[in-house]
Amino acid sequence: ADALQDRPPTLSLIMATTKPGITRMVTMSAAVGFVVSALYHGRTLPNLIEPAVACLFGTALAASGANALNQYIERHRDALMERTSSRPLPAGHLSPATVLIISLLLSVFGPLVLAMTGHFVAAAITLITIVVYAAVYTPLKPVTPKSTVIGAVPGALPMLIGWTAASPTSMQDLLHWPAWTLFLLLFAWQMPHFLAIAVMYRDQYANAGYRTLLQTASDDRDIIAAILAWTVVQLAASAGPLLAMPKLFGLGYGLTALAMGIWMLVLARRLRLGLTRLAARRLFFASIIYLPVLFLALILDAFIGSGSPV
Repeated sequence: ADALQDRPPTLSLIMATTKPGITRMVTMSAAVGFVVSALYHGRTLPNLIEPAVACLFGTALAASGANALNQYIERHRDALMERTSSRPLPAGHLSPATVLIISLLLSVFGPLVLAMTGHFVAAAITLITIVVYAAVYTPLKPVTPKSTVIGAVPGALPMLIGWTAASPTSMQDLLHWPAWTLFLLLFAWQMPHFLAIAVMYRDQYANAGYRTLLQTASDDRDIIAAILAWTVVQLAASAGPLLAMPKLFGLGYGLTALAMGIWMLVLARRLRLGLTRLAARRLFFASIIYLPVLFLALILDAFIGSGSPV
C-alpha cells in the first residue's frame, strides 16, 4: 500500500518517458527553423497559422514518441546508472508494453499530423528523425563512440522540419544552403554538449556498457582535443546563417554568435587543466545557455533584417 501511495500519477510517469526537457528543445528548434524560413520567404501571418500549429504539434508528438521509444529500448541499461535508474521503466512504475505502445502511437501521429495538413516534406523528415534516433543511434550507443555523431543528425533535423513546414518551396530548399546552415549549427552544438555530459557521467556510462569517447580514448588528451575541435566547429558553424542569408542576418546575430562561441571555447580550453567533472559541468551549463541565446539572436535579427511584421 505504501508503495502504491509513493507511486507518481500514471500521466506524469508517461510524460516522464517522453523526456519533456528534450522534447521542448526539439520543438523550440523546429520553431526557430520555421520562423527563419517564413521570414526568408517573405510569408505573412495569415498564411502561417495552420502550418505553425501543425509544425509545433507534429514535432512535439514525434519527439515525445522517439524519446519514449529510446527509454523503452534502454530500460535495462538505465537501471545500471544512478542518473537514470529512477526513470519510470527501470523503477518499475510502468510496464514496458505500455511505454512501447504509447511511444509507437506518438511516433506515428507526429508525422501524420504534418502529412495530413499537406506538409509532406516536413512529415518525411520527421519520420526519418524518429527512425535514425530510435533504430540507428540508440542501438549503436553500446557499440561505438561514433554513435554520438550519428545521434547529432536526428538532433539537428528539427531545424529542417520547421524550415520546410514554413516554406512554399520545401523540396527545392533542401538543395540550397540556407536551410542546411541551421541544421549544421544545431548539429555542431550537440557535440561539445554531449561530450561534456559524457565526462560528467563517465563512470556511470562505463558501468551501463555505453561506448562513448570517454570509454574508448587511450588518453584524456584525446578527449580534450575532441571537445576543443568540436567547439571550434560550433563557432564556425554559427557563421553559416550569416553567410548564407546576409539579407536576414547582420551585426546583431554575428556579434552574439561570436561572443557566445568564444565563451564556449574558453570553457573548453579550461579542460586542459584537468578533465574534471566540475570543468565539464561548467561547459555543459554554458551550452544550455548558448543555444536559447543564439536562437533568440537568430529570430530577432531575422525580423529586423526582413522588415516583416510576421
